[in-house]
Amino acid sequence: MVNNPFILYGYESEKYFCGRKEETRQLLQLLENGNNVSLIAPRRIGKTGLIENLFHLSQVKKDYYTFLIDIYATKNIEEMIAAMGSSMLSSLRQVATDNILRANEFNYQSMLFQLPPKQKELLIALSKAGKAEAITSTEFIRRWHLSSASSVQSAIKGLLDKNFVTMNLGVYEVYDRFLALWLVRKMR
Repeated sequence: MVNNPFILYGYESEKYFCGRKEETRQLLQLLENGNNVSLIAPRRIGKTGLIENLFHLSQVKKDYYTFLIDIYATKNIEEMIAAMGSSMLSSLRQVATDNILRANEFNYQSMLFQLPPKQKELLIALSKAGKAEAITSTEFIRRWHLSSASSVQSAIKGLLDKNFVTMNLGVYEVYDRFLALWLVRKMR
């Protein structure tokens, strides 16, 4: 079997993007000068790859919010607007979430540092689980590598008292969803 060194679909990285440095430079210059640009060429010639290469440049990532929206399959203006809105909201939601996590990182680190080890372990487990029932069960304890049912009982009491965790109808979850997301990302 022969391994094809060429990427035929999608964008991998600048490393695999060949021979379009001048076009990328021109697009960057036009973008930085606030110009509108239309790329018109036959299908499968590399327009999307060129745009994705531009969007992955560090100076573009730093200074602009970028959206890649495929409107080829839209049938009318309403579908086109819906596709554009969905793509923009998805990208901006991620940017906003990242900003919130970055702004609160010191607070989260401080809170985590102050928790006893068993409470910290349980808080991380609940963050990864999302919502959890039967947290003293053997299955939950094994899945999240906790020490024992009695340590989980003790830890959950402390986390509930400190309002790190809520419990409603036997379902436990981390109260601050951004804290939970931050913990999941940090513990990968």
